[in-house]
Amino acid sequence: MNKVTITKLRKNGTVWLIMLYSLLSIMMVTFSLYQINQQEVSILSRGLYESNPSTFTVTDDEEPIDWRKLNKDDAYSIFVEIEESYRGFYYQEDTYSPPMVSGRYFEEEDFYNDKQRAVIGQSVSEDELEQIKRDGYEVIGIMGGSYSSPIDEMILFNIDAVEEGNPIPSAVYVLNINNGQLSPDHLNFNNTHISVDSINRGDIGAERFLGTENYQVITGLFFILLLFCLSFFFIQYWVAQRKIEIRILWQLGINPNKPYKDYVVSLFCITSFPYYLMGLISFFWVLQFSSNPQHTSMHTQNLLIGYGLILFSAGLSILLSYRKSRKYIMK
Repeated sequence: MNKVTITKLRKNGTVWLIMLYSLLSIMMVTFSLYQINQQEVSILSRGLYESNPSTFTVTDDEEPIDWRKLNKDDAYSIFVEIEESYRGFYYQEDTYSPPMVSGRYFEEEDFYNDKQRAVIGQSVSEDELEQIKRDGYEVIGIMGGSYSSPIDEMILFNIDAVEEGNPIPSAVYVLNINNGQLSPDHLNFNNTHISVDSINRGDIGAERFLGTENYQVITGLFFILLLFCLSFFFIQYWVAQRKIEIRILWQLGINPNKPYKDYVVSLFCITSFPYYLMGLISFFWVLQFSSNPQHTSMHTQNLLIGYGLILFSAGLSILLSYRKSRKYIMK
């Protein structure tokens, strides 16, 4: 690209538009990564529990339980609180995977397969670690983030190893489930019902979560509005630089629709290329540095929403500019 072409692009605002949409792309990627980080901080601060889990004790503690047979169509995770930081764990289909310092998190083959597996927090003492090993457990991973959280002191065991076929008397069970909660008085398994007593752990954690969630919603709405407005006015400015050109073409007998069609194609390329580039870079960054598939899914969803918003605002802006320009060139 020679200097004459660059100068021409600068004069008609194309270079500035490319730079501005590159900035918008960086903003969208940064916001998405921020949302992912906030989601992770939120769940780690709750000790891997969801915001509103089902909490209960099992009253039929002589009935054997196989958590694989729980009648739920959605993915779920179950915890049993053995001691303050000791928990049995099982999940079906999908679960949140915390950040790992080393090793790996639980996988499906770790459950109900005559194995004793444990995942420990990064601050668990050497004495506790040695005791776990003496009890016959294999430590398959160490979890923890770059900041302190309750999981640093936590020790998770595969639930079938700690229950040994029967629920633990008086132990508190916590069920994370994607959609809804369980019945307050029983669990449905394949052919049996097991009675439970639901526990209300109070509203303090819920209020804290709602405060965080409201903040994220407000931040998200503000960012969406900012993204829409910036994209809208960028296009207004870019098209305004072409009013004289369109009027001259019209006076030469060229229908204004033709240059506008060319502008739409140019705008699509200008808005899409930097967004695709930043999106791909950030996508591979998430794949590289996050072991949690939910992060990849959330980031992809955020990028698609941002791209749709940019295209919508650009389309609306050029439509309004087109109507204004027709009035201008007809004078």
